[in-house]
Amino acid sequence: MLLVQINDSKYKGYRLIPKKLQVVNEGTVQIVVALEKEAGNEQQFPRRFMEVEKNVLANKKFVVVTENGENVKLN
Repeated sequence: MLLVQINDSKYKGYRLIPKKLQVVNEGTVQIVVALEKEAGNEQQFPRRFMEVEKNVLANKKFVVVTENGENVKLN
């Protein structure tokens, strides 16, 4: 399992929808996400668990971008 959580306050109240997970190189994985406004959830940071094969992503750095190519802060 992989937990993706966005800690950028401008995305509080959004729902994270993973679209694509791509190994960019030996050390980096790019996760493309869609972010949709979610009513009633304005104080929560978006997060989502993703099921991935065990050890496939070990020792990798993660970059999260929106479908529009905008980089998103993870922490």
